[in-house]
Amino acid sequence: MHYIFGDGSPIHLSKKGFNNIYNTAIKNSALEWNTLTSLGNNRYSVTANFYNTTFDLKNAFGRATFYLQYNKGQFIPTGFYDYWDLDSKASGIRPGSAESTTRFFNFILNGTPFKITYP
Repeated sequence: MHYIFGDGSPIHLSKKGFNNIYNTAIKNSALEWNTLTSLGNNRYSVTANFYNTTFDLKNAFGRATFYLQYNKGQFIPTGFYDYWDLDSKASGIRPGSAESTTRFFNFILNGTPFKITYP
């Protein structure tokens, strides 16, 4: 609904919402560790591929970015970013059914893209 009726203002996740999304990503091995990128000062970004997770997350995010802090041998989740825009992708980027769904809704909905962030 935010896409259809919103003005492009971002949605900020609650700590509980952020933790639920991160825990689901971990449970479903959704973090693509080969995309881990150093941002300096022991901070990193990593892509999460939600296409093989729960129905809600794969349809809400597809792929998104988590921000992590590396401390004492562990990655601690500190942030989240997604740009929700119903953009079509080249073949092979998304699973075929996800790309078909994205293109269908992009065709029938006239909306405004927005960011989803934590914090």
